[in-house]
Amino acid sequence: EEWLNNFRTINCFIVNSEWKLWIPRRNGNKKLFPNGLDFSCWWHVEAWDWYLRTLRKEIGEELNIDLADFDYKVLWRCNPSNDKVSSFMEIYEINSNEVPNYNTDDFSDYKWLTPDELNDEITNWENVKSDLPKILNKYYLNENKWD
Repeated sequence: EEWLNNFRTINCFIVNSEWKLWIPRRNGNKKLFPNGLDFSCWWHVEAWDWYLRTLRKEIGEELNIDLADFDYKVLWRCNPSNDKVSSFMEIYEINSNEVPNYNTDDFSDYKWLTPDELNDEITNWENVKSDLPKILNKYYLNENKWD
């Protein structure tokens, strides 16, 4: 099976005031990365749609969050050729101390983890989405992140 990367996605992290990331665990019935740790929200962007509109829609469906109620920012716009990621993507960060009322069809549980704790779980062979370690390293383990 050929691995295609000519599609667009959104990814986001929810970050609380203790600088911990809300990291959900995918349900075991998922085809890709079953029981794996995931971004706080992830979705394909339809050809006719925009990144931000997709984020607003999917974060509402997956996490029951109205994005208008939270501060957020774009962390990174990246592509497979330059950044060695799986798709053209925008990565967002949402500030919240609340545990989302997540869709249990998508996620089985969650953890609040510091970037270092998440990196330790990944290093200890925790099953994760393939782009999660790359983006974690670029934005949360980078020494300039907290300046």
